[in-house]
Amino acid sequence: DYPEWRLAAEKRGYRALIAIPLKENGKPFGLIGIYSNKTNVFSYGDLEVLSSYASDLVFGLRTLQLRTSRTEAEVKLEKLYTSMAEGVAFYEYVRDKKNRIVNYTILDANPAYKHHSGIDPDFVKGKLVTEVFGVKKPPYLKEYTDIIKTKKPVVFETYFSPLDRYFYVSAVYLGQDRFSTIFQDITERKNIENSLAKTNKEIHSQKQKLEVILRDMGDAVFVTDTEKKVVLVNRAMENLFGLAEKEMMGKSIEEVMMLSYESSGKKPDDLIKTVFDKKKPARPVETLTLNRKNGVKLSVDGVATPLVDENEKLVGTVWIFRDVTKERELTKLRSEFVSLASHQLRSPLTGIKWFVQLLLDEVEKMKPMEVKQYVEKIGSSNEKLIDLVNDLLITSRIDEGKYDTRKLEKVKVKELLGNAILQESAPLRMKNITIEGLDKISDALSIEGDSVQLIQVFSNLLDNAVNYSPYGSKVKIGVKKLTKEIVLSIQDRGMGIPNSQQKKIFEKFFRADNVAKTIPGSGLGLYMAINIVEGHGGKIWFESKENKGTTFFVKLPIKQKNG
Repeated sequence: DYPEWRLAAEKRGYRALIAIPLKENGKPFGLIGIYSNKTNVFSYGDLEVLSSYASDLVFGLRTLQLRTSRTEAEVKLEKLYTSMAEGVAFYEYVRDKKNRIVNYTILDANPAYKHHSGIDPDFVKGKLVTEVFGVKKPPYLKEYTDIIKTKKPVVFETYFSPLDRYFYVSAVYLGQDRFSTIFQDITERKNIENSLAKTNKEIHSQKQKLEVILRDMGDAVFVTDTEKKVVLVNRAMENLFGLAEKEMMGKSIEEVMMLSYESSGKKPDDLIKTVFDKKKPARPVETLTLNRKNGVKLSVDGVATPLVDENEKLVGTVWIFRDVTKERELTKLRSEFVSLASHQLRSPLTGIKWFVQLLLDEVEKMKPMEVKQYVEKIGSSNEKLIDLVNDLLITSRIDEGKYDTRKLEKVKVKELLGNAILQESAPLRMKNITIEGLDKISDALSIEGDSVQLIQVFSNLLDNAVNYSPYGSKVKIGVKKLTKEIVLSIQDRGMGIPNSQQKKIFEKFFRADNVAKTIPGSGLGLYMAINIVEGHGGKIWFESKENKGTTFFVKLPIKQKNG
């Protein structure tokens, strides 16, 4: 059996064939053959000639193939070059006589060059870059010459002032003193970035200002995120709650707010629910009690506000609290004052009214001595009113800081105490109380001070001693001279001060429970006394036992510092 190609050749009348395979790198990829219709016509010489033809044919075919491939690559490259969205330009270095690169010429530019630079590519071709942009020095010459040494592309972003644009540039060295750049106008992006940077700077500045304001606010403020975690606290918050910032940051609101309603003792969960769930501002239904970790309890009030975005989505909450303990104390004091003043004023006014009415009705029937007694009682009631009004005026001046103006002079201690005793002569007579110790005080002992104010102090102390001592008892006065000070003491054998209330004894309007309802008084005497004594650079204190008596001590400097 013969192959098909031989049978086909015989049908065409061929009788002889010589063939040589076509090879590249030792591998056959075809063959070349010569047919003849005669037999025995080919020799070995013909075979050598055919072999030579085969080599020439292989070389020719490969050359043709390479030329065809190069043409296709050039077509693709040209298409890419003209259709690229980025600007592309080719350049050639310009050297001086010393072979130094001093400029560069634009050889070619793609159509996108105009979009990014605003200059027609046909205008720039064949021109020096300094001529194109109207500058003395070629832009970015260092960057474009460094790539010759490094053989690596260079990438940078820059603001190009001749065109007032920002560019992203990538440059690569091509060899033979030529290089290419691919560039893109990024002005819009840069403007947005600069605008964002400016906005962020302004936001950061506003945030810093807000944080400074929040931190310096008198009210306690803290801010939470949507997860109820504390993200910001101010100094007032640290001071009010008795917690450091680091103890609160990142903690849940329930951990930080050690609060409960004053009457029920329940936690203010209603505030949290209203702010976080309903996204509405909330205020406590009553005063809250803050239970600090050191055991101190304070009364606080406040408000909670949700922070929402333009889509009404919760982004956080702000809580503001303030200490209302003093306000509540002032409210209580105000109430006590009204009650006290009404009671203290009512008694003498009632007495005056009663005696005046009695005189009007019975004066014609009364003896002169009886009339005199009624007038004296009216005068005594009037003196009580004057004393109460004076005490209130002095207290008001003390609270306003206007009572520290002192008329300093050298005064004898014995005279000060004698004048104070003289002012209390009426109650001393009424209760038959004897003052002891005044005669033992040296006539030469003197101090520097305001005699009017100091007499007020000792008069108040003597008044208390008389009021709270039993009928017919004794009050002892003593003076001890130290190096630069004197200590005066006034001792009674009266009712004493309950131990549980001794800390409040110098507070305004305070009166101990064991005398408040049975013995008249304004609760202002000791408040005035401590302010006057301390205003003189002195100190006042006491020792007391209930039902055994009280001793008050007053230490005063012999000479005032500013005297």
